[in-house]
Amino acid sequence: MACGTKFTKGMIIPVDALLPPVVFQWNPATIKYSRAARWHALGAAGNNEPYLQYTCGNNHIVRFTIDVSRENNSDFFVRGFAADLVSLADVSSSGSNIERPPKIVFVSGASLHIFGIIDKVDVDYGLLSNPETLLPYGAKIHVVILRLHPGQS
Repeated sequence: MACGTKFTKGMIIPVDALLPPVVFQWNPATIKYSRAARWHALGAAGNNEPYLQYTCGNNHIVRFTIDVSRENNSDFFVRGFAADLVSLADVSSSGSNIERPPKIVFVSGASLHIFGIIDKVDVDYGLLSNPETLLPYGAKIHVVILRLHPGQS
């Protein structure tokens, strides 16, 4: 390999919190991107079905999985990596009266940049652990991001 070979990286960068970015070497197998509309059912006497009234759209939702391994890292790497992601989903006060997780930017390579908040983090630790410390050798971390428009609080 030549010097200066570029690798695709994934990053989750906190925008309005004093937390470090989470950086990972990753080419995702899939990134699921979805959106749904909200409908309100209006019941009217004598109808078999309600009338549906469009109220508004929901946030775009981005879902992906990160495979984390202790390979070439310390025993505490997997637990620490998972803890960093979970901390980005924790509600924090940002000086306003709105308590919410910190805003983040999710970057995957040069083509995908999503501004939003982390809605959910699920961590599935692998079956194998260090027999002395019982720290996991690997994990699958499932992340759900709600996309926000810039300027949205």
